[in-house]
Amino acid sequence: MSGQKAHSEVLYMLRSEKGVFVHFFHKHGPEQAPILGYKNDSRVYNPNMNWKIERVPGTDTRILFKSEIDDAVIYSKGRDYHLGANQGMEGRDTAHWYLEGCDFSEISEAPLVRFRNAKHSTLYLDWQHPEPTDGKAFVTGQGNNNASQIFRICRVHRPE
Repeated sequence: MSGQKAHSEVLYMLRSEKGVFVHFFHKHGPEQAPILGYKNDSRVYNPNMNWKIERVPGTDTRILFKSEIDDAVIYSKGRDYHLGANQGMEGRDTAHWYLEGCDFSEISEAPLVRFRNAKHSTLYLDWQHPEPTDGKAFVTGQGNNNASQIFRICRVHRPE
């Protein structure tokens, strides 16, 4: 990927209404959780919290979250399991998410949205912890309409 292309890609942070951002801990072991919560009220540029949101090719309603660091995609391992993140998962339903609350072409900070998994269709990206604490894992949880499953999509402004 050329530096010019990288700077033309739009990046986003995903902020849970529980007060944490979706953070990619890319140096994880196979049993560890790579998608963790991280408090960052300042929204300072951090590649570990930056995601490319892409439409899944051949679909109108599915999206992927790709890490700015290495294009690893977030995927569901099932109910109440921590999320995974790996490269080469783009074609798997477990890595596809339905964006609920706005259309793909209207992504902005205004709407509150939820992310429902395509493979596990009753499960949502979920922060199941009572407090906004750094280093705790995000999971996919049963749909419940609680703040733990509601997010804001924040556009990232790269440093010059």
